[in-house]
Amino acid sequence: MFTDRVFRVKWFRLTLQITLAVSLGNSLTADVRAKAESEISYWFSQPEIEAFGLDTLSLEQQQALSNWIADRIGTAERDTKEALKNDSEFLKSAIETPYRIESNIVGEVTGWDGSAIFELTNGQIWRQRGTERSRRRLSNPAVVIEKNFLGFYIMSLPATGQKVRVKRIR
Repeated sequence: MFTDRVFRVKWFRLTLQITLAVSLGNSLTADVRAKAESEISYWFSQPEIEAFGLDTLSLEQQQALSNWIADRIGTAERDTKEALKNDSEFLKSAIETPYRIESNIVGEVTGWDGSAIFELTNGQIWRQRGTERSRRRLSNPAVVIEKNFLGFYIMSLPATGQKVRVKRIR
């Protein structure tokens, strides 16, 4: 579990670095960008160059490394744009989902067993993502859905005190 968190933090840092590099790269003109990207100092500070031993590389090797980085960032940028285009509906719904939602489940609830789908009166549909189980029968119960610190949603039923891990599907 700890290693998952460390991986998420490292992945977040990597994506942040790529995003910053891409946004910085987009602000430069094409000629200036091409010239700058061919120099290792465009990608790394002098202390980083020395710490990584990049100052021992020949100028051709430094240029090859810079070109490789520029190519990888360009590929990541294209892939990200394509992924965002393909997942625009999902991203739109994720952006529109607030941290706290108060609503009611439509109709009769006969419990849940790990595969339940909940339709709310606000039009949203949520799927159970956990293995919680219940056999309680409820009619149009009030629910509160909140995002936890990891970004996952928990649906609480105030009337019973029960909680269900959920994921928004629409």
